[in-house]
Amino acid sequence: MNQPGATPKRAGIGRVALALITVVVAVAAAGLFAINPQRPVAPNHPRGPDGVVAIQRPPSDRPLLWFRENNSSSPFILRAIDWNGRTVGRLSVSCADCGVLASPDGQRLLIGDQSLPGPVRNLDHVYDSSGDLLGAVDGFQAQWANDSRHLCMLRPSPLGAAGSGAIGATVLEIDAQSGSRRVLAAVTTLPNRHLSGAWMLISCSPGTDRAVVVFADRGVGALRVIKLSNGTTVTARDDATGPEGCGCPIESLAISGDGRVAVENLVGPEGPRGGPAGPRVLNLVTGQESEPGAAWAGHVPIAGLSWSGRIAVTPVGAFTFPDSRQLWNAPLPAYVLPTAADPRSDDVLLTFWVSSAQTGQPVIVRSGGSAVKLSPSFLSQPPLPY
Repeated sequence: MNQPGATPKRAGIGRVALALITVVVAVAAAGLFAINPQRPVAPNHPRGPDGVVAIQRPPSDRPLLWFRENNSSSPFILRAIDWNGRTVGRLSVSCADCGVLASPDGQRLLIGDQSLPGPVRNLDHVYDSSGDLLGAVDGFQAQWANDSRHLCMLRPSPLGAAGSGAIGATVLEIDAQSGSRRVLAAVTTLPNRHLSGAWMLISCSPGTDRAVVVFADRGVGALRVIKLSNGTTVTARDDATGPEGCGCPIESLAISGDGRVAVENLVGPEGPRGGPAGPRVLNLVTGQESEPGAAWAGHVPIAGLSWSGRIAVTPVGAFTFPDSRQLWNAPLPAYVLPTAADPRSDDVLLTFWVSSAQTGQPVIVRSGGSAVKLSPSFLSQPPLPY
């Protein structure tokens, strides 16, 4: 699960990836938040290019969740929430047409248009959680690496023989502060003139030296696990399917925040689109696959994982993984979506919708099973991206 927001201009590609892998939408809390400004900022506090000014500086010693207050005016207010559900900071952002992308630990924010690559005028800006400018980067289609210090992205590349129908992309890494970047690897599909999808970067983990890239074409058409340090391919699949003899295509993936574990949601061969065939676990470090056990066979897809992968979020609730003990279930009928994972623990932030509700209800689910329900009176610029 990743963290708040892509701009409308980059949403075309984002929608495909999020529909394929995990949907990230959230609303933020108000009812529990008593604003208690600390370290008020002087009027002469320097503004960054996007007019970012701290109203209440959040702490720098803990992970944060960021939510946008429910208004469309400029400047808009971003709230920093800790994993106990308390407001611990606020930033004012004077940016008419930009998105916000928070690092997994919430201590850095990529703010800007994020709609075009290359030219200096389109550079986006990296701020720390107090609103201080750290650097400028090309943020087009970028996402945070799980170390919260680098950004990773894909760029289309003309790989494959002319007319072969192969579709290629290049994986890049950017230092979020200096803006320097390096090419990590190139990926390409097998030649096929009927392909109509696109490559999507769904995980970038310097700590485990792994990136996960999939080709989205009515499901996962190809999968690559890449070693970041030298660009070699650790795992490669085309016409991606599950266990041999299953005939089960991989419909979607969920990846732990630490980048070590992926869950492949398989679809059975029955019916026009098949039915659920249960998940399969891929160790991203070793490349080994395993079955999570009979408890998950035929269950609803796993939409997201906690930081270490020990908690799974499904459309109906949160469960321990892989033993499938229920930790929290939504009041049915409802639908649950994962939003963020705490880098220090297996706590997860999720949002559930009921049919009569105008907005979703955010809930922090603890790894022990307790939950902190947050008020839906703010819409979030979700714990970014969306």
